[in-house]
Amino acid sequence: MRDTTNMPTADWSDPKTLNRAKAQLMRDEPLVVNLPADADLTIDEGAAGCQRDDSGLLWNCDPGVTLRQLGGHPGLEGMEKLAKAATGHSRVDVDGQGHRLVFHD
Repeated sequence: MRDTTNMPTADWSDPKTLNRAKAQLMRDEPLVVNLPADADLTIDEGAAGCQRDDSGLLWNCDPGVTLRQLGGHPGLEGMEKLAKAATGHSRVDVDGQGHRLVFHD
């Protein structure tokens, strides 16, 4: 897992997070989005082009595919609205144990 200590963070439960995340991602800047502990982070890792490490972390996933899939899960509605902003050079790691998404280059 990459070091996220100096990355900006946002909490998905904050209504301002969607707009903040869009702005960060459109500038192709890193971002950590903390998700609810009960969020279902199941995605089709093959379709998203993810790699899986020994701990189950999905890394270097295509953000567009990942966000569209996650947006269909309860509590993560609106996530698909980030897909367009995240396309480009960004990648996303899906940390199921830490309940977060890590956007990076």
